[in-house]
Amino acid sequence: MIKNKDIVCISVSDWFRPWGSKQRLMGQLAQHNRVLYVEHQGSFVDFIRYPKYFFNRLGKINKVRRIERNIYIYTPIPTFPFGKYSIFVNRINQAILCFILRRLIKKLKFKNPILWFYAPTSSDLIGKLGESFIIYHCAADFVHEKKNRLRRNTIRALEVHLIKHAHIVLTLTKDLCKRFKKLNENTFYFPSAVDMECFKVVREGNEKEPEDLSLARRPRLGVVGYLDGNVLNVDLLDYVAKVNSGWSVVMIGPLFRNVKPLARLKENKNVYFLGEKPPTAIPLYLKYFDVCLIPYTRNEFTNNVSPLKLYEYLAMGKPVVSTFFSDDLNDYKDIVGVADNKEQFSELVRAFLNYKDNEQGFTARINFASENSWQKRLDFLDEKIGDRLK
Repeated sequence: MIKNKDIVCISVSDWFRPWGSKQRLMGQLAQHNRVLYVEHQGSFVDFIRYPKYFFNRLGKINKVRRIERNIYIYTPIPTFPFGKYSIFVNRINQAILCFILRRLIKKLKFKNPILWFYAPTSSDLIGKLGESFIIYHCAADFVHEKKNRLRRNTIRALEVHLIKHAHIVLTLTKDLCKRFKKLNENTFYFPSAVDMECFKVVREGNEKEPEDLSLARRPRLGVVGYLDGNVLNVDLLDYVAKVNSGWSVVMIGPLFRNVKPLARLKENKNVYFLGEKPPTAIPLYLKYFDVCLIPYTRNEFTNNVSPLKLYEYLAMGKPVVSTFFSDDLNDYKDIVGVADNKEQFSELVRAFLNYKDNEQGFTARINFASENSWQKRLDFLDEKIGDRLK
């Protein structure tokens, strides 16, 4: 077990949102280690484009907050713009961050920390923070996140540097693992996971369904997560809602990034947008869904996504229907309904609704989720690097 270590996590997201696997994993590690979680480095341009995001950060910028016994959150100062398009600009931004982090590490009395990178743009920090171990945890295909060639080339160069210098590389998908292993033989497939205990408590409890969910009549199809028009297959969801007017499609999560395509879904009377919910409330909503959905579009970016929601759906024992957005779904076809098109997607949902679920199917899904718990992931990690950390 990784224990009694100091971890500096350079993340690509803030602690409270978007909430996902990064926070779950760091929360698990913080049970036996101290964690300094460095939030997303937003540029001055980002704050102009997303003023609400800027105002939410007011009062937190360049400050450290202790939110739990072993978890410290640092909100970086705004960076110079275009760091993801220029190695030179990025180097300046990381030099500023490095200066600040050195002072924070000293203030918090962190010693020889593990540097846990989620952000490939921070590879310039390597060798400058007195670290004892370097982990690159690749949580997305950042190179293909956007189509701009200059941006892709810059991030690719920074990521290659990070991969080559990391002691271990963890990837969410097998495709990334295969690619990165050519640069670093200590690369391992490390998909998302689930905290089984918190889902078990709700699954076996007797809490009533949330009041806002009761507005949607059954059967209910549920989509949980950040509602991003670049990721969700809006045409598919619109088709399912229109062809099956007796079903309710419930969308839980904040509107995120490309929200314009999602407006079309609101024209359907059987589609309900219930907004963002705290992570602790998600299991209760899942409990009262009939079928859970992962309606992703397929592209270069989503092909290397490992959705946390898949394991959370299964941890509640719920039937899951997904599009074939990633090659890794071939590993899940025995436990998840995977569709190649919108017609097949709708028919798979219908099959789950018409077939009265039995104890065997329910148990199989929970057992599958149990084999993909965060504890299992930590055991795997300890197996790979435990001796090297002593």
